[in-house]
Amino acid sequence: MRVILVYPLALVAAVAGALLAIFLLTWPLGLFGLGVPKEGGWRRGFIVSIREVEGRWWLVWLLVRLLARAFGVFGAAWLVFAIFRLPMAPTCAIVLGVALAAKDYSGLWILNRAPIELPPGLRARSIVRLLAGISVSFALAFLFLRL
Repeated sequence: MRVILVYPLALVAAVAGALLAIFLLTWPLGLFGLGVPKEGGWRRGFIVSIREVEGRWWLVWLLVRLLARAFGVFGAAWLVFAIFRLPMAPTCAIVLGVALAAKDYSGLWILNRAPIELPPGLRARSIVRLLAGISVSFALAFLFLRL
């Protein structure tokens, strides 16, 4: 019974872990923004924005953000498996790694479908973001499988 229960709980915990990790990283730096519509307030929804770091430190910030996200995802899933006293399953790690890679790819996919001509630097940054995200995600998946 606990084997059946651990997988859905690990996936929910992974999403919560990613959100919490990014929030804890960006909030103290002042890079986290929360917008609420003037009319209707919270009932109408809200917008979350995370500002990018520009300049020569953008790659360092990208790697730190990707590491925080991956540690949040895999750490939360590993914690759920540890609570149930089970080793982290390779299938769960692979599914989480593929989900993170798909999230990174979606940004590049949206840029490629833009109806306007984009600067070449933006496309190059998106490719770097995709490759770094895939590398970090699967490297940490392998690390958490070894714990």
